[in-house]
Amino acid sequence: MHPQEQEARSSGRDDGRNLNASKNIIRSYDIIVAMSPRNTDQIIAQILETCLKPGVTKTHMVYQSNLNFKSIIPYLSLLIDSGLLEMVPGKFIIYKTTPKGERALEAFGAIEEMVAEQPD
Repeated sequence: MHPQEQEARSSGRDDGRNLNASKNIIRSYDIIVAMSPRNTDQIIAQILETCLKPGVTKTHMVYQSNLNFKSIIPYLSLLIDSGLLEMVPGKFIIYKTTPKGERALEAFGAIEEMVAEQPD
């Protein structure tokens, strides 16, 4: 059993939906790690950054993140399930970075800056 599942069950917060969402997120992440030679965090940050712009479709994301339509699906599932990205229905489905996704993007940037710093 995954640690998040154990915590949810032991704390009495397990209503079934959180458990299933956690399993889906974990599965999506496992798929992403297995198929990606690039840094997963960099790809996620690129998708979130792309979706800050208005009117972003899946096609736009595919081109901006240098992925294909099949390989972007686990990333979208992970980001949507995590609440970092939202789908806006319409003539075409538009993707939009949520406020939580903006905070994650800022955190990714801060981490990259820390890693890039050279020790004195």
